[in-house]
Amino acid sequence: MLLLLLLCACGLPWPSGTLELINNGYEDFVVAINEDVQEDTGYFNQIEYIMTEASAYLYLATRQRAYIRSVTVLVPNTWSDNHVKYTDPGDESFDNAHVRIDKANPTQGHNPYTFQPGQCGDPGQYIHLTPEYVMDTPGINREINWGNPGRVVVHEFAHLRYGVFDEYGTPGDHQHPAFYLSDKGKIIPTSCTTEVTGNIRNSHTGGPCKVNTTNNMPEDNCDFIINETGSPAIASVMYMQLLKNVTHFCESITTDPHLQHNPDAPNMHNKMCPGRGTWDVIKNHPDFRTSNPSRPIHATAPTFKYMYNRRGYWFDGTEKCGRRVVLLLDLSGSMKKNDRWFKQRQTADKFINDILPIGSNVGVVTFSDDAHDWTQITPLKDETIKKQVAGGLPQYKDVRGGTAIGLGIQHALNMLGKTGDSKTGRILLMTDGEENRAPYVASIMEDILASGVVVHTVAYGKQASKTLEDVSSQTGGLYAYFSEGNASSSLDSSIQRLWGDVAVCKERRQIEIYRSSTELLSSNFDYSGNVDIDDTVGLDTVFVFTLPRKANVDVRLRSPGGHVYDRSYSGYHHDLIINIVRFKLQIQANETGLWTYTVRSSTAGPETLGITVTSRPRDRHGSYEFLTWLSDTSVNATSPPVVYAHVHKGYSPVIYADVRISIEKPGGQVEVIQPLDNGIPPDNTRNDGVYSSYVIAFDSNERYSLDAKVSNVPGKTFVVVAADGSGRAFSRLRKRNWRPALQLVSTNFSRTYSPGVMDATGVITGRDRIPPAIIKDLSVEAVSAETCTFTLKWTAPRAARYEIRIGRSFREMRESFDEAMLAKATFLDGPLVLNTAEEEQLVDISVPPHANLTTLIFGVKTFDDAGLHSELSNLVSGSLKPILLPGGAVNEGESKSQQQQTKGHHN
Repeated sequence: MLLLLLLCACGLPWPSGTLELINNGYEDFVVAINEDVQEDTGYFNQIEYIMTEASAYLYLATRQRAYIRSVTVLVPNTWSDNHVKYTDPGDESFDNAHVRIDKANPTQGHNPYTFQPGQCGDPGQYIHLTPEYVMDTPGINREINWGNPGRVVVHEFAHLRYGVFDEYGTPGDHQHPAFYLSDKGKIIPTSCTTEVTGNIRNSHTGGPCKVNTTNNMPEDNCDFIINETGSPAIASVMYMQLLKNVTHFCESITTDPHLQHNPDAPNMHNKMCPGRGTWDVIKNHPDFRTSNPSRPIHATAPTFKYMYNRRGYWFDGTEKCGRRVVLLLDLSGSMKKNDRWFKQRQTADKFINDILPIGSNVGVVTFSDDAHDWTQITPLKDETIKKQVAGGLPQYKDVRGGTAIGLGIQHALNMLGKTGDSKTGRILLMTDGEENRAPYVASIMEDILASGVVVHTVAYGKQASKTLEDVSSQTGGLYAYFSEGNASSSLDSSIQRLWGDVAVCKERRQIEIYRSSTELLSSNFDYSGNVDIDDTVGLDTVFVFTLPRKANVDVRLRSPGGHVYDRSYSGYHHDLIINIVRFKLQIQANETGLWTYTVRSSTAGPETLGITVTSRPRDRHGSYEFLTWLSDTSVNATSPPVVYAHVHKGYSPVIYADVRISIEKPGGQVEVIQPLDNGIPPDNTRNDGVYSSYVIAFDSNERYSLDAKVSNVPGKTFVVVAADGSGRAFSRLRKRNWRPALQLVSTNFSRTYSPGVMDATGVITGRDRIPPAIIKDLSVEAVSAETCTFTLKWTAPRAARYEIRIGRSFREMRESFDEAMLAKATFLDGPLVLNTAEEEQLVDISVPPHANLTTLIFGVKTFDDAGLHSELSNLVSGSLKPILLPGGAVNEGESKSQQQQTKGHHN
């Protein structure tokens, strides 16, 4: 059996729905209907039709290796209950469903698409279908627009599961244009194979196209109109799934020329997965790499089950809005060091009082030489019970002995098993040491996985067990690290990240507005800071100040209107035992804006003060939200991970925001990087609200904790309320579906979050082992036959120098770039400035006069100060010779030539 966690592989901050591939059949494919979708059981018929068609097409497209065996449909509890048809869900939810049916994304309209911010081979996060698409309401023209909906789902599933990308081009898109110039001097539509035939037409007038005299290519409004009945193409699903003959993915090395991947086409897939066809990526997926070979399956129709969250209630009417969680706390002797036991107790108290919703169940297990059930699973029916459970947490006198992590996990599993299905339970494990008592975690890992429990872990200090990352990643949990540095707020971030997993009633979600760690250096001095409470939040706002054990401070708040809140305010509470100060407020709309906190300490410093501010949104669809994650938590320094930050308001991307990632190094230093949303790798799509950056700040083979914050740039940050998005299935009517960009200036806002922690290996001190970034947006901006020059443009990575070479064929450049002719470049924006990044670079390339007789291919490599070089950039072509656009069919004769070349090459 093969079990894969779709999203945890990307380090996402919530456990994902699982999708099992067992004997060629995917099981538990989850389709969720949003609670705002109007009730209509006709959705069930459409879902069953679409998924049955998808299963048959998937079996065909994967060459008899996979189909969909079972589908789970999550019915929203805003619909009427059907006690006969519906069953209770387990861990399934709308947020972790594979397909969500929800209102339209303003950047996509009714186009089916997959939210896929990762790299080649990384899974996407979800497939989005609108209610109008599913029901094929009047005006949608589902099959005319996108073809058979089952084929569309398979196209999107390939994004979601296998991490492949679209292979078509788009008119007006300069990174992925609708056409390119082949090395034979012919205009070719951007696609997978060259066997697709059709005509070039002006998409606005339907008439002939014209050549852009600046770059000698078709104008931006030129489109390719495919000949659907005459095209011999059978690939690719990621190009035009709507063509009847298309039943395969393309591949790079094949004995069948009809499946030959075209690496020259400037499409999204070639940008993200250079040199690899979609089938090359798919067959290397764990689903197929060592299992699930082709086999005949006569019935591919899936079974369907319908689940309904009945929102359980206790007898007193309290709604069950949280999961069952066991806190697993380390009471070994080493927890006395640096007041670790006290900080652990503060963290556990905040988890119970501030993170777990009313309606949760919580228990406590402790471990040292052995393990004890400290507090049995207790229903948190009100705030009083929360305080009672938190008040009974372990104290200093209870700390002693060794570290029996495995035994503690066994006790936690038993506690969860006694009170319900363990698969819906959670464990939050905190520890500072290596385990030194049997049973060890490795010896009971099979039992942990069999239980289905998700284990979240927090590592205290450098000596914390290295097994923590492993147990979290294998169970789908989150992994955090507290370095004990003065600048670290990772204890707070570790529990704040868990809200989305432990809460069931998502409409009551918390948003982290602000988090910081401030050092109070002296007594009787005011330390102040500002928190921007924007107009999209304000409900159930909580300011939490976490103080050292012996600190004595006075805390005040001042609203934008000048009102002061201090210890006399009814919502103020100071827990003297664990030294935590809380202010609980309901902030009205006229009190939003900059709030100021002031802290005065009466004890001698230095002391570290932790501050966290959370709030609930006024409109559950209209608040600014911020989510960050890592591509991996166990990394090799020679292959840097990617950190992602998603800023959005509903489905609307928030662009041009100020996103900062702080990396806490083992020595306590903090390095800040600024991820970008510019479509330059590792960022895969410009202006989609996902900001991305490589993480290369490695000094030693240890743990690195990351933090993130975002704020608007006044007048320069925008909310995208309409645009033409990416990651969608190809549409015949794509021009009709095109949406002009509309952006609104954002209001002031700020958010904080944590991407998590990385365990780094492969670091060699003092040695640069990471090559510079690859250029993937190289383009020919202009050509001049008069001066025999080509103007190239790209976004500059950090570089000491560039090496630009010229060739006569794409294949020659890929295989023998270092032997191609070295170009002499004139930098149009002045001389190359070393080690600058993210600036547009324009260069003129002069070529000999006889070059106007042929097509030239250009490529670039980037070099750094250590002499390391990047991989080869995307290749671009250009010609000084005037280009004649064909008035008739395109690609006729080209496909035969391509097939002959392919046969000759592989034979």
